[in-house]
Amino acid sequence: AVIYTWQALLVHSNIRLPLGPLRFWIVGPEFHHWHHANERAAYDRNFSGQLPLWDILFRTAHLPGRLPERYGVDDPVPGDWLGQIAYPFRRPRPEEGRAAEGEG
Repeated sequence: AVIYTWQALLVHSNIRLPLGPLRFWIVGPEFHHWHHANERAAYDRNFSGQLPLWDILFRTAHLPGRLPERYGVDDPVPGDWLGQIAYPFRRPRPEEGRAAEGEG
C-alpha cells in the first residue's frame, strides 16, 4: 500500500523525471500527464495507473516526447466537491453536443 500510494503521488506531481527505457514498464509523471492533457491526440489515452503495458497492448499509449501544453477540460467545472463528483455523469447541454460533432 505504501508503494502504491507513493507511486500515485509521484505520477500526479509536477516534476520532470525521465524514466528512459523504464517508461515502458512503470507509469511515471511524463506518461500520466498525457492522461490529463487537453489536446486532441491525447483524448482517451494513457489509462494505466502503474503498468504502461496495458496501454501498449490496447494501443492507447501516447508518449510523444514532450509535455502537454494544456490540461483539463474546456467547459467550466463546478467549484463544489459534490458537483465535481457528479460532473462526468451529467447530460451535455445541446450546444456542447453540436460543438463536439463539429470537431475532428
